Amino acid sequence: MRALSHALKMGQNDVGGFTILEILIALIILVVGMLAVGQMQISSIWGNSFSQANTAAMNLAQQQVEEIVRLSYDDPLLQNTNAGNDGDLTVKEDPDHEITNGRYTITWNVADNAPILNSKTIVVMASWGANTKTLSFVRASQ
Repeated sequence: MRALSHALKMGQNDVGGFTILEILIALIILVVGMLAVGQMQISSIWGNSFSQANTAAMNLAQQQVEEIVRLSYDDPLLQNTNAGNDGDLTVKEDPDHEITNGRYTITWNVADNAPILNSKTIVVMASWGANTKTLSFVRASQ
C-alpha cells in the first residue's frame, strides 16, 4: 500500500508543461528570427528603390541619346564646348551640356574628330545622388 501511495504522490507532482527557461529560449529564437525577416524586408525595399532609380536613369539617358541622334551634325547641342574634358568624357564636372529632369541630372560631353576625322564621340550620363548611368556612341558627319 505504501508503494501505491508513493506512486500516486509522484503522479500528482509531475505536472506537464514548459519551464520558464524553455519559454525564454523559445522567445529569444522567435525574436531573432523576426529581426532577420525585418532586416530582409529593409534590404528588399532599398534594393527595389535603387533598381527603380537605376531603370529611370537608364531610360532618361536612352531618351537623351535618341534626341541627340535626331539632331543635325552641326547642331549647337552637339558642340564641344569644353575641350578640357575630351581626354575623359565621363567627367561630370563642367560638362559640355546639362539638363535637369526632376532628381536626375542629364549631362553629355562631346569630343570632335574622335575616334576618326569627321565624327563625334558623345557620352550621355544620367546622375542622381552619387550614382551615374553612362551611355556612349559615335556620330559620323553626313
